[in-house]
Amino acid sequence: KTGKKSFTKIFSNSAQPGYYLQMAVFKKNRPNKQFLEPLDKSKFNYIVLNKSSTDYVLIGPYLSYNLAKSNVSLVKSNLGKRTFVVQVLRP
Repeated sequence: KTGKKSFTKIFSNSAQPGYYLQMAVFKKNRPNKQFLEPLDKSKFNYIVLNKSSTDYVLIGPYLSYNLAKSNVSLVKSNLGKRTFVVQVLRP
């Protein structure tokens, strides 16, 4: 391995650019209140980003890839969800 960081890039004019933890993707339905309630009760900042008929549930933003990556296990222990780092950029 070269140690090169690999992550998905999502281009958006509406979301604040930065690194996020992707928690879920909804292609047919929107995330409902029952799904979002644990996030609302948690200390995590999150957004629901709609892009091309797809809703991304993202936790963040974080200033760096490493800071986002360091929160993966914290999210898993608090919310029981696996996440991975994505980067939101301006088009």
